[in-house]
Amino acid sequence: MFDDVALREAVRERTLGALDAPLANFFAARIAFSPNLADVPVASVREELAARAGEAARGQFEAQLEAAGLTDVSASDAGTLTVATGEEAALTEYTAAFEFDAISFEVRGEPISLEGGRVDVEGVLASWIHDGGLLLSGGAYPAQNVARTVERELSEAITVSVDADLGLEPERYADEVASLVERVE
Repeated sequence: MFDDVALREAVRERTLGALDAPLANFFAARIAFSPNLADVPVASVREELAARAGEAARGQFEAQLEAAGLTDVSASDAGTLTVATGEEAALTEYTAAFEFDAISFEVRGEPISLEGGRVDVEGVLASWIHDGGLLLSGGAYPAQNVARTVERELSEAITVSVDADLGLEPERYADEVASLVERVE
């Protein structure tokens, strides 16, 4: 599994270290069979073996999402996807949430807090038979940006406004993961 280290570092910096967790990731794997799936003479048996291995992989992916601190992990069948090799991959889409705590700091001795909340997360997992084995690829990414504003009156004449914007780009992350998934060979 590969985490988007640049995104993690950018968010850690923007939150003054309060949020330091993997926010986007990608993975690819190959499952080898013995005998090779291409050597299994009955197509329905070949497809059943691939389906069972894909089901196990989905379970592992869901467990990894939960181990990364995501909640409300939900999977849905999204049909198929044509990958770069021209093969059809079974596609599963995921939704989840990442809960984060409030961020607190002081301005001239006055405590200021930006409320915590949750970031919606989306992900995909694709599986397909290729060269007698099963290829798996997928990833997860933030599905929304997070922006918060808080104002605090320090005196009758001074009001402080703090804006926090993580600058997350959900569409870009979705496109990157989809592009990587489709190109796995």
